[in-house]
Amino acid sequence: MSKKRFQLQESAYCASDRTRLSVAEHDRPDHIITEADRTQVELWAAEMVVLSKYFSRSRECRPEAALRLLALWSRLSRIEPSALPAPNQPGGPLSEACTCVRENAGQLIEAVELIAAEHALGWLERAGGLKESYLDAIGISSKQQQRFATSLLHDLDDLELARHTAETLNDPRSSLTDSVMKCRYWLTENAHAFLACGTLIATELRIMRHDLPAIDRRLCETIDKYLSIRSAMEEMDRDLSFAS
Repeated sequence: MSKKRFQLQESAYCASDRTRLSVAEHDRPDHIITEADRTQVELWAAEMVVLSKYFSRSRECRPEAALRLLALWSRLSRIEPSALPAPNQPGGPLSEACTCVRENAGQLIEAVELIAAEHALGWLERAGGLKESYLDAIGISSKQQQRFATSLLHDLDDLELARHTAETLNDPRSSLTDSVMKCRYWLTENAHAFLACGTLIATELRIMRHDLPAIDRRLCETIDKYLSIRSAMEEMDRDLSFAS
């Protein structure tokens, strides 16, 4: 391993020290969904309802809001059904929000396609800044790095989930694919830059529906980035153990 890469890993590992153990919670047989998890899911569901109602009333389709709405449609599909809020019943607010996305998928996707390439370029620039921050002795603090890395991971997840929704509801060869793959390739090659995201990864793996691989293989692939980072954490553990 190169000295520069080990330095990056060690710096990112320090930023992740308080959160990395939580990733192992997913390996428990029960991986019980917590109240905090349920609260987060309720917030996502409420956000989807608000965005869909705004779109239904105004018919205005801002690209950023469209991306988030498409992402939430697939995000909630990825979650263990028992964690979803009670309103997810036929005719309920969340059900109506999902119907809104299905019926207006074409317009929403067109709006997102306007910003997808620029969105991906901005993500790559920010990700490069995160990587460099681990090598800068007088750079941002560990807490700032953790927030930075988590924000990037959230943004990439939204882009991937929006792509999944587009392919499911409208176009199996969505033009969002190129933008997603550029960012995914960077993350795969630089997974150690996201070692500080242990809490986020643990949550996503814990609330993922256990039968997702059988239900929707393509949606399951949106989890791959979390597994890549978890593998990087395990590699870092081995490298530090060997170094000591």
